[in-house]
Amino acid sequence: MSVNGGMIASPALETFITVAEGKHLDEATGLHAAYEDEIGTGKPWTIGYGHTTQSGITIHGVLDGKEYHGEEVVPGLLIDEDEARRLLRITIARKADIVRTAIQVPLNQNQFDALVDMAYNLGGKPFRKGSDIVAALNGGVDDRNIPIGPKDYDRVADEFLRWGKAQGKPLASLHSRRIAAALRYKSLPWQWPLYNPAITLATSLAVAEETARDMQDMPLEDLEPRTTYTKIVEMTEPYVEQAREAEAVSREPYIKPHSAHTRAPQDVYYTIDPNAGLKPLSESSRVAGYVWQQVGIAGMRVAAATGTPTAALVVNDPQLQNAVVALFVQGGIAATSLVGYTYGSIKRRYGEKSASQGLY
Repeated sequence: MSVNGGMIASPALETFITVAEGKHLDEATGLHAAYEDEIGTGKPWTIGYGHTTQSGITIHGVLDGKEYHGEEVVPGLLIDEDEARRLLRITIARKADIVRTAIQVPLNQNQFDALVDMAYNLGGKPFRKGSDIVAALNGGVDDRNIPIGPKDYDRVADEFLRWGKAQGKPLASLHSRRIAAALRYKSLPWQWPLYNPAITLATSLAVAEETARDMQDMPLEDLEPRTTYTKIVEMTEPYVEQAREAEAVSREPYIKPHSAHTRAPQDVYYTIDPNAGLKPLSESSRVAGYVWQQVGIAGMRVAAATGTPTAALVVNDPQLQNAVVALFVQGGIAATSLVGYTYGSIKRRYGEKSASQGLY
């Protein structure tokens, strides 16, 4: 018997999945109608609360005005609410068995429910083989063949978000479902992402957690969509705005700005804040370093220019009294100039680095 052998999906998971899947009703009859996936490929056809063709599960419905009893979900098929719920509960039980068998480390109820939802939505084989979820918990290797786990519980929630696309295209409904599953996995309020997928499409898990923690003390009835939409927007907006700003900056192309404090365009690339100007000249380490460099170069030119007179003194002064003084002065000028030039180079590089990183 596995370590989670006695666990079953909670009744709350049925609510979670019905909200996540939504209803696709036939306008004329009000019955659940077969529908294509959101990409529009029609593969697989789905009915009820995410039910697709499964071996051993017979669907009882209506097709072209006649009774239908078969396993395949086909276009035009209609079923009532009771049948949709029956199919949902059978599939949840099947996916719960997959999770119990696959996961060999202890899970709490919310973690178990979230994993069952992933198996429900992904399918048994992708859940076991196609994701890093099982490897992170049991121990194994990830999709890059790097060892992970065991009992890496934190990684699992992050792994959920990797499955928010369909055929490589990000979908608000899938992303919001993954956010909600990750929140449920972490025992946080999960309702708001499912009711507001447009908000969560640009929302990271960290932002979602911040919002969910703010909702922890809210009564359950206040988490219903109609009563909390305005509250959710107000609570989520600051976090989403921060995430959008961070994302926009990270994707900002390199820009060569004109500094308001210099006479020529600067070849400094801003990687943090492209709108920030350079420091004023009086404060700029880069400009100060440039000045020190020029002073050092000027000093070395002076030392070079005095080289010929110093050599003449050495030749014409047998006792070397004046020559020693001249050599000492010339050497002092050269050494001081070299130190000034080196210091200027270091200070200029530091200034350029500060400007390029937006360190104002």
